[in-house]
Amino acid sequence: MLSSHHIISFAVICYIHGALSLPYDDPTQWPGHLQPFGSQQTTASVDEVYDWPTPTDFFRNYVDKTRPVVVRGAYKYSKARGWDNEALRGSKDQDQEVWVETSLKENRTNIGGSLKLSRFLDFYQKRPLLMFSTIPTHLMKDVEIPSPLRCNETQDYLVNANAVISQGGSKSTVHNDDVETIYCSFQGTVDTILIEYIKNRNYVIDRPQGGYSTLDVECVDFTKYPNLRKIDAYLKVTLQEGDCVYIPYRWYKQQNSFANREGRSISLNMWFNHIHDHNPSECPLNNHDATLDKFQFSDMKMLAKDGLPPMLRTIEDNGKDFEGVEHEEDGYERPDLLDHFNQYFRFLKRKEIHFKHFYMIIKKDESITQQNHDGLEFPKTFKILALELFTKLDKNSDTILTPDEFIIKDKKEEKDMSQFLEYQIARLEDYVEDLVEAKHHDEPMHAFEARMYERFRSQKKYDEL
Repeated sequence: MLSSHHIISFAVICYIHGALSLPYDDPTQWPGHLQPFGSQQTTASVDEVYDWPTPTDFFRNYVDKTRPVVVRGAYKYSKARGWDNEALRGSKDQDQEVWVETSLKENRTNIGGSLKLSRFLDFYQKRPLLMFSTIPTHLMKDVEIPSPLRCNETQDYLVNANAVISQGGSKSTVHNDDVETIYCSFQGTVDTILIEYIKNRNYVIDRPQGGYSTLDVECVDFTKYPNLRKIDAYLKVTLQEGDCVYIPYRWYKQQNSFANREGRSISLNMWFNHIHDHNPSECPLNNHDATLDKFQFSDMKMLAKDGLPPMLRTIEDNGKDFEGVEHEEDGYERPDLLDHFNQYFRFLKRKEIHFKHFYMIIKKDESITQQNHDGLEFPKTFKILALELFTKLDKNSDTILTPDEFIIKDKKEEKDMSQFLEYQIARLEDYVEDLVEAKHHDEPMHAFEARMYERFRSQKKYDEL
């Protein structure tokens, strides 16, 4: 039987333990709660250089090692540093359609739309408009492509060069991209927060179908996003005019812009495809021969051929107000996803599909895996995602898919199924990309599987979103 002395001592110990642990157990007491993203967090430095590395060094020491680097003064003497509104406007026959967002604080449910460049320039310093669009053709001759990307062996991997223009004060979501990025500030400054992908891939993104987080970057609520506390480090970079930063494939980022004295913020966002063990030769092109207009970008080819995709509607412009297009779902919907899986019946020449057959096809479905992965072994955790998809399609829960289950009864069911397929396919795509990277970097499969199980535990279920 415990004495009163023991009981009092035990009570004191419990009280002290509770008092000491309260800030760590209560998210409202965590450092940075209800403050801007990255506030009061562990930070790490980023390598800085004052000239572009050679192409070989850039790909070997930074791209292959997924290691960011800041290049100070990369565009110190660029003509883009002197662009004014007249230079941005160009001539009348150069008045092309550009992509414009109607809020300086990025909102992935308000997707903006297309607007004539001249109209954007008339209003962007008066209203909260942000242009994120392929750099206008007449400005390309003023901007040299970064020297590591000039080699013949590299040019096939160029994706796009986007101009980012606003009055300053823009705030992006926390997001990542499935491409490599070089981001440069021409006018104004840009604060950038980077988070390493591999170590933190289970903690940051809650919308895999759009590659972003729904958190408020101005006021982070740890009660809603407790996994953020597990992030190992925030890498903070301030880009002055003329500086660039290389952002590795799939790294998380959040950027805030600040205008120069003329009330302009202009940046270049350049994308190129992720490639392994790329070893380009030295490139003889000088700056005069290496302007953007002399290179081909895959996205630009597509836009030149097809124009802006039909889902990107024109912003309503009455001369006073600019309204973006509200989009009920995160990101852009991929059409006929349900019909895609309905094609499995034709492929198998069956009227019933069991999970083992469904799983066999989905592993070889290049529209899901994004590329041909012959010889790639899929671990057990991939089967978990495939089974979740199969279960959703199996409406009567009899473990067999039939064509009748692909008939949509009403708009509500259509919306729910479309959103689920967007979400689940994004998870499958992320999984395959992570698996390819793990194999390239010789990560033990048991370690990869452990991380995937952790991801599944930390991710919200679709019905919880």
